[in-house]
Amino acid sequence: THLQGFRMGLTRTLKKYADASGLLDKLKFEISGDDFREGLTAIISVKVAEPQFEGQTKTKLGNREVVSPVSQAVAEMLESYLEENPNDAKIIVQKVILAAQARHAAKKAREMVQRKTVMGGGGLPGKLSDCSEQDPT
Repeated sequence: THLQGFRMGLTRTLKKYADASGLLDKLKFEISGDDFREGLTAIISVKVAEPQFEGQTKTKLGNREVVSPVSQAVAEMLESYLEENPNDAKIIVQKVILAAQARHAAKKAREMVQRKTVMGGGGLPGKLSDCSEQDPT
């Protein structure tokens, strides 16, 4: 669909620019497509001669032939923008790196919490406590 085309064009172009600029060389982990699109809001308008929609609500365009043209158009426009505005391009790549670092840190924190609960598991909840025996004699 047109959304897939937009995502492909955006992600590939930004990844290509970031790799060429050498800004990703210091990273010790992989950047995902979601890192490139985090916080992004876009409006995509596509005019199709015979639109095909998915589902009964007709909210999602289902034409597969629009993926490639949308991807190419986004890639061309974004490439020219990045070349003409290197300062903005650097800020965009830094934001992508920050998003990747945040995702990586969240993953590590989640693993640490899961590891702690596995190691310390089997205990009683906070309200409950072990029984104590007192000899009345």
